[in-house]
Amino acid sequence: MTSIVMTILTLAAVLILMVGVLYALKWVMAKSPVHLFKPSDKLKLIERHILDNKRSLVRCQFAGIDYILLLGETDLLLDKKPVSGESHD
Repeated sequence: MTSIVMTILTLAAVLILMVGVLYALKWVMAKSPVHLFKPSDKLKLIERHILDNKRSLVRCQFAGIDYILLLGETDLLLDKKPVSGESHD
């Protein structure tokens, strides 16, 4: 009987410890100046056309450059040029 009680108490202690560690991690990430999972505003997905089940044609902008990519089993850069002044949003 005492071993069951000790097992339940140990499980409760581990769960409380895990919740405490998660809250501490959340607090540390909120206080840090650099957010690890902040989305990049340099990368913009402009267009995506699905060609078939394995391939798609993607047009995106990154750091002022417009890319056209063929994504699939093997990825291929088809075109790369500086972004013109017109907006495609």
